[in-house]
Amino acid sequence: MTATLQVDTESLIQQMQAGDKTAFSTMYDQYFGALFGIVSKIIRDEAIAEDVLQDSFIKIWKNIHRFDSTKGSFFYMDA
Repeated sequence: MTATLQVDTESLIQQMQAGDKTAFSTMYDQYFGALFGIVSKIIRDEAIAEDVLQDSFIKIWKNIHRFDSTKGSFFYMDA
C-alpha cells in the first residue's frame, strides 16, 4: 500500500507544481489527519494546532516548486 500511496503523492506533487489547486486540496485531505495528530501532540491547544497546520499547508503550496523527491520524501509514516 505504501508504494501506491507514494505514486499518488508524487503525482499530486507534480500537479501542484503545475499550479493545480484541486491536487492541493486532495493533498490536504490526504495528509491533514496524520499531520494534525503530530502537531496536536506538540501543541496542546487545538485551535493553535489547526492554525499551525494551516500555515504549514500555505507554505507547502507557496514552495512546492522547490520540492525535490531525490532529497527526501514528502511524508513518511512508519507502518
